[in-house]
Amino acid sequence: MSLARTTAVLFALLCCAWFALSARQAHDVAVADSIVSAKPPLTATQVRRATDSLNAAASLNPDLEVDVLRGELAIDQGHLAQARRILFGVIRREPKFLTAWQQYARASIHDPVAFYAAQIGIRRLVRLFPPR
Repeated sequence: MSLARTTAVLFALLCCAWFALSARQAHDVAVADSIVSAKPPLTATQVRRATDSLNAAASLNPDLEVDVLRGELAIDQGHLAQARRILFGVIRREPKFLTAWQQYARASIHDPVAFYAAQIGIRRLVRLFPPR
C-alpha cells in the first residue's frame, strides 16, 4: 500500500512541476511578445530581455511561436537574413502557420524571390482559410 501511495505522490509532484514549467513558459512567451510588439527601435536592454525570455520559453516547448518571435526580434534588429533562416525553418515545419509567412515576407522586403514566395504562401493560406 505504501508503494502505491509513494508512486501516486511522486506522480502528483511531477504533474505539478510540469504545470509550473508550462505556466512559466507561457509567461516568458508573453513577456517576449510584449517586448517584440513594442514600437521599434528596441533598446539593447529590451533585446536582451526578450532574448532571455525566448530562451527560457524554448525549454521543453514544442510550440513554434517562440521561433516566430525570434524571427520578429531579428527583423527589428535589422538582421533580415537571420530572420529569414529562422522563419523559413518554422514554415518548413508548419507550412500553414500564417504569421510565420507574414513575418517571412517582412524579412524578405529586399529579397524579391523570397518576398514573392512568401506572398504565394500567404495567398494560398488565405484561399484555404478565408476570413469570416
